[in-house]
Amino acid sequence: MASESVLYALKTKRWWSQTKTAAAVLYANRHYLRLYHISDPSRLCHDRAQIIGDVFIDPTAE
Repeated sequence: MASESVLYALKTKRWWSQTKTAAAVLYANRHYLRLYHISDPSRLCHDRAQIIGDVFIDPTAE
């Protein structure tokens, strides 16, 4: 597309994040968890996981 001098865009009013790299995926995951914590906490796990800040600790981890 760049070689053809064409640009496509999608206008959105909702939150969006590009996930091209591992670091970007971590950022997006952290942000989505924060959004669900505010908007719909019932979608988050309460009894099988422990979330500390930006880290998920699997219960089977030693």
